[in-house]
Amino acid sequence: MRILEVGAGTGATTAARLEHIPTTPLQYRFTDVSRFFIKRAARQFAQHPSIAFDLLDIDRPPVEQGFEARSFDIIVAANVLHTSKHIDQEQSLQSIDKIAVLLKAERGQLWINHDSAQSATIPHAPQYLQ
Repeated sequence: MRILEVGAGTGATTAARLEHIPTTPLQYRFTDVSRFFIKRAARQFAQHPSIAFDLLDIDRPPVEQGFEARSFDIIVAANVLHTSKHIDQEQSLQSIDKIAVLLKAERGQLWINHDSAQSATIPHAPQYLQ
């Protein structure tokens, strides 16, 4: 299973997810726009060899940043879409479109949590997999 966490920041969502997913076979990519959070998370999760740490700016296409299209089973975006440079609804949807190209077409799921009151899972959403 390949999981990408977008805008993972302090690692709170990562820690919660790791408690509920099998450790093998697992490839978990912890990403953030900040090197500070990447370095901190690498120390925090050093005991988890299945986690890789990378920079990812959701305002830019991820494929241009070295991420392979259609390569992840699950993408987790918890409280991150509002941090893009443009916080209006249209720009948030564009951010979703940019990261959704990384989902596997047949069974990919995009898990979005915008705040504590709203969350969504978008299983195999064809409009995002064009």
